[in-house]
Amino acid sequence: MSKEARERLATKSVQFHLDHVMPTFDRLGSAIRAQAPASWKAGFLDQNFKHKRYRDRLGTNEKNVKKISIKDDLAYKYSALPENSIRVLTVLPGSGNSSIETTLTPHSIKELHEFDALSYTWGLAPPSQTITIDGKLLAVTLNLGNALRQMRQAENPRRLWIDAICINQMDMDERSYQVTLMREVYMAASLVVVWIGTETADTVPAFDLMRKLAEAKASPNLPQRPILPQDLAALNLPPSDDPSWESLDTIYWRPWYTRVWIVQEISLAKKAVVLCGSQSIGWAEFGDLAVFQSRHLMGRFTGVDPARLESLVRISNEINREVKVELGRLLFYTRSFLATNPRDHIYALLGLSELQIVPNYKAPVRDVLVEATSELLRAAGNIHLLTGVSDSFWSAVEGLPTWVPDWTTPVRAPELLTVLTNPYPRATGETTAQFSIAGDVLSMEGAVIDTVEDIASALHIVHNKGGIGAKLLGKATSQEILDMDKAKRLLSWERVALRLATYPTGDTVETVLHQTLTAGQRLGEPDYDTPDARSQWYAAFRSRWVQPFEKFKFEDMSSGTSDDNAAVAAGFDQALWNSCLGRRLFVTKKGYMGIAPSSTTRGDQVALFAGGVTPYIIRKVKTRFRFVGDCYVHGIMHGEALDASSFGTLDLV
Repeated sequence: MSKEARERLATKSVQFHLDHVMPTFDRLGSAIRAQAPASWKAGFLDQNFKHKRYRDRLGTNEKNVKKISIKDDLAYKYSALPENSIRVLTVLPGSGNSSIETTLTPHSIKELHEFDALSYTWGLAPPSQTITIDGKLLAVTLNLGNALRQMRQAENPRRLWIDAICINQMDMDERSYQVTLMREVYMAASLVVVWIGTETADTVPAFDLMRKLAEAKASPNLPQRPILPQDLAALNLPPSDDPSWESLDTIYWRPWYTRVWIVQEISLAKKAVVLCGSQSIGWAEFGDLAVFQSRHLMGRFTGVDPARLESLVRISNEINREVKVELGRLLFYTRSFLATNPRDHIYALLGLSELQIVPNYKAPVRDVLVEATSELLRAAGNIHLLTGVSDSFWSAVEGLPTWVPDWTTPVRAPELLTVLTNPYPRATGETTAQFSIAGDVLSMEGAVIDTVEDIASALHIVHNKGGIGAKLLGKATSQEILDMDKAKRLLSWERVALRLATYPTGDTVETVLHQTLTAGQRLGEPDYDTPDARSQWYAAFRSRWVQPFEKFKFEDMSSGTSDDNAAVAAGFDQALWNSCLGRRLFVTKKGYMGIAPSSTTRGDQVALFAGGVTPYIIRKVKTRFRFVGDCYVHGIMHGEALDASSFGTLDLV
């Protein structure tokens, strides 16, 4: 298809979609949300979509795996463990596909001898093969069987701790108790072996590329700005369309990275190694290379997304093996991780946390979340945790109070408290939180200060997954249409914002818009981040990411753009997405501008709560309120709208 034909086709279809379909969906959004099936909600804007995309490529499709059955007289039977004890598995020498022979013995947690701990993924497939423990059979998953064959030694036994074997998974009371000992287990292990799976055709190219990235990281040709495609050759890296980049991406999206349990397993390790079949790399180097790519924004043109690994590196670096941390902070860090048992979104982090919650795998998931959030709020004495509430549309747990974050569901929008760090907001000054919790009701001291009058389209990333649009138009053209959609949504933000003639703070509306797009965060030192500089940065960003699509033309966005301007545009774009993804711009009756959760609608109210660092969006329901989420409002983030004398009790349900 010629460029002109593509433009004509795209212009017609995109014009209709953006001018008619998108506004209709925005107006009817609440009705659509109410009727959407859970399976659709789980997949839309899914941060783990690459994991699912690569599943077949990795040979990890588990749908056709059949559960193996073992006769009762041949099956291994667990004996009760003494208090403060664990079991350690000894894998006897062997090689190749020979049967796996082991012994399993109890040991006091205080008297552990040298052993290694395995970090791996269970997956959803049932046990499909067997190992022998003390002459009896135990069923294990294919992935665990492969790991054991790779790790066992040809001549010497190897002592391992593996949760699926060393804990009687059928005994809920034992599981609940053993969870409380896992911190000590991983701290005591000589080595944590990270098993990300067997080798595929992508494995060797990916590990070869990692070696080249390590050399590039130390290269004198490394630019002091985001790396651009034209820099790759000088760094001895393959071009951005080389298949080895996608091979590396498959390594970063193995199922292992999605498990919430790995946070504890890696953070407490004395030493760790990553194993992919026979290929291996030290954990420290593995993580450094992911951070290197992210800091240089390489994923924009290579398609490699190491964000999950980078997040794990950041978490593990911040956690001191000797000091426990706040559970609330850990919950924010791990929102995009997955767990086979949803209760583990809480329980998998207890070994790192100072909060004392007794695991109870018999309790309903809803009750586990309400209990954890209530205890966290009481322990902290502040309401910072409320920033963890994401759009209720995404919640996977029925009947959850609107003020309780659904920690089992990945967020589709950044929590503002993880974004607003420079400067840190103080919307209610030095006031302290005043609240009480009675069952499902959170009563807080606060006041409604404004009302949402107009809203723009929600800003989402829609992944180009190679669907029907890509098949009909080609992947590149399909992505261009998605880019047009993004541009049109940003234009709707401009239109809503620029309807304001003046601003209450005296700033120009344009200046306020430039600040709001990054939630007021500085992009440099105060002397560097000035209104004039912001205007230039926004102009560079707009010319690269918005202007090419205003007239529905497919243009070369890099033509005529200097490397410096391209880097500035990329930096502003990154800051915008960090702040605004999954949110929408709004203006209030008093003439303020801000960004709020995507479910925000006209008539919602802006509130301040004592001790809150941001304003919040709430929705009145009779005499009580539903909690929508946190928001940024330019001009009131540092106590400018605070009038504590107007505070009263507001009940959230």
